[in-house]
Amino acid sequence: MKRFLILNILLILNWSAFADNITEIRAKGFQFSIDGIHILNIDVLKKQLKSKDLEGKISVLGKLKTDPSIFNELPKFFNSNHFILKDKIIFTVKGTGQVYELDLKTYLFERKDVTYFRGYNFGAAQFFRNDTLFSIGGAGFWMQNGLITYFSKSKKEWDLYPTKNENPEVIDVRLSGYLKNKELFFTSNCSGDMKSKQNFSVHFFDFKSLRWNKKGILSKQIQEFISKRDYHYFWTGKYGIIYRDEALIMDPIKNELYLIPSHIDFDDITTGNTIAYISLNDKIYLRKFNISSNGPKFIVDSFSVTELIKKSTYLGKAYDEDWLAQNREQEWILGLVIIIGFGIVIWIQNRRAKRVVFDVIDKHIIKALMEKAKGDFLNANDINDLLNIGGKSYDNQRKIRGKRINTLNKKLNQIFHDDEVIKKIADSSDKRISNYYIEQEDRSKRLKEIVK
Repeated sequence: MKRFLILNILLILNWSAFADNITEIRAKGFQFSIDGIHILNIDVLKKQLKSKDLEGKISVLGKLKTDPSIFNELPKFFNSNHFILKDKIIFTVKGTGQVYELDLKTYLFERKDVTYFRGYNFGAAQFFRNDTLFSIGGAGFWMQNGLITYFSKSKKEWDLYPTKNENPEVIDVRLSGYLKNKELFFTSNCSGDMKSKQNFSVHFFDFKSLRWNKKGILSKQIQEFISKRDYHYFWTGKYGIIYRDEALIMDPIKNELYLIPSHIDFDDITTGNTIAYISLNDKIYLRKFNISSNGPKFIVDSFSVTELIKKSTYLGKAYDEDWLAQNREQEWILGLVIIIGFGIVIWIQNRRAKRVVFDVIDKHIIKALMEKAKGDFLNANDINDLLNIGGKSYDNQRKIRGKRINTLNKKLNQIFHDDEVIKKIADSSDKRISNYYIEQEDRSKRLKEIVK
């Protein structure tokens, strides 16, 4: 009967793969909901799948079929993202590279990865694109990043996803989201103290062109909203909802911002026993405490996002595509600076290029690339040897290698005005592996001066 219940839920509701982007509730573990009525949870001690209904009653749906040691490497307290794919649930443990799969028909629970790294992807934006799991950005150990990684099913590890230009320095799940129908990833964030640093830049990553595009800066309304409070956020697959006391909804594609009616209280979903989730039929479901004296302990409220926008107040653009939009009163000053400073800017750029400092390892890498004939490359292992990181783990090698090449390209860009002086190309025998080369035409003389 219990198995029949969960299978019927799956048949009735056809869900897409969305991460649990709701505000963190400490130590939720493997928790998810398919219909909002039941909160499902994996008991890692008893290895059981449990369900809590609207009355708060907990029942056991079944015993997991799994390896007895599968939970040995889990943190003592953890949160997870979950993705619903037909009759299977994919979990990622936040702050780790761990990936798990639960089959809701058989209760088979398996770990799908062989990674061991920790700590750099707390708050990463995770989603499925086609049948591939992606993770973008995140933070840990006092560092933030904007890297795009994907989970390789064949290698059972996370790998760096290629881009044709530089990633934003900081990306996290807040103010971000994947637009499936557009093949775009939207994000807006900045490094440092979010309450003091304004002018968040808005970026889109196009999975077709593999390029990041900077669109503008967040509107004053959003900047003021998030700077005055510890805000919460979740992504519907098309819209971003920002809430705390009040609630805003933004459409990144149409570049529109709305104030949601005050009677819809999103703050109710920030407590441990409540949950919000999104279906394919344009609806948001809120499972929250029943504050009335009648009925069950919890209730489920639902509403159409399209209808919600119709009832909301239009505030204007979500981000300003005109970079001068917030400084109209100073346009005449900027114009004067542009006219007078054109020659000065060129002079400063030339001076800056001459001050670029290349260390010994930089010179070794450039020299090794220059020694390769046209059509020949340095592979990842060659770069590892130059960096003396052969003894480190695969994930650390990839991270160190990528950071070094990116930094070196930034230095070379100041001289050659090219974002990718050191270029990457997929290995002919394995497209997942990158090789490196430099096109030396018209650059050999300057490159030889650098490596002296």
